[in-house]
Amino acid sequence: MATKRKAKGIKAIVVAVALLVFTVYVVISLIVIGNDIKEKHQETLELQAQIVDTKTINKELQELIDNGADAEYIIKVAKEKLGLISPDERVYVDISGN
Repeated sequence: MATKRKAKGIKAIVVAVALLVFTVYVVISLIVIGNDIKEKHQETLELQAQIVDTKTINKELQELIDNGADAEYIIKVAKEKLGLISPDERVYVDISGN
């Protein structure tokens, strides 16, 4: 009879420990998932801000296209993006690598 009580007591302790371990696991998992959600939410906000900026730039560029880009803008883009120079300009290249 005493061994049955000890067996029941040991089973109860094992079940209680298992339940405690499971509870701790669930709590830690929820904390980690919550942190992941916060990070993804922050990334979403940053991407939405980038979308707004890109839409603004696209709108400005579309207005330039619709209104016809002026000569100064075309020259600026040609120099900055394409590396073109005017016939009367001198270009100095730094070959020192600094």
